[in-house]
Amino acid sequence: MLALNLLVLIAIFSALMVFFLRFTLTLTGRMVGKRVDQLHREAQYLTETHDVPPIWPRERLSSMSLPRYRRYVRRRFRRLDSYFANAPVFDDRETRATVRSRLKAASDHLSSEEVWAALRDHD
Repeated sequence: MLALNLLVLIAIFSALMVFFLRFTLTLTGRMVGKRVDQLHREAQYLTETHDVPPIWPRERLSSMSLPRYRRYVRRRFRRLDSYFANAPVFDDRETRATVRSRLKAASDHLSSEEVWAALRDHD
C-alpha cells in the first residue's frame, strides 16, 4: 500500500514537472520570438529611413544629455549588429553582409553631427 501511494505521488510530481517545464518553454519561446521580431523591425526601420526607430524612446532624449543619448543609440546599434552577425536567419554570407552594411550606413548617418544638431534644436 505504501509503495502504491509513493508511486502515485511520484506520478503526480512528474506530471506537474512536465506541465511547468512545458509552460516555461512556451513562455520563453514567446518572449524570444517577440524580441527577435522587435530586432528585425528595428533593423528594417533603420535601413529604410536612417532614423531612430520609434520604439527607441525619444523621451529619453529629454531626460538625458545629448552625449548620453548618443551613447544609448550607439549601444542599440552594437546590439543589432551583434545579433545580425550571429543570427541563424540568413541563407548565405552575402545576405548577412548586405544587412550589416545597411545597418552600418544607417549608423554612420545617425552619427553625423547634422543629425544630432537637428535633434538638439528640435527639443
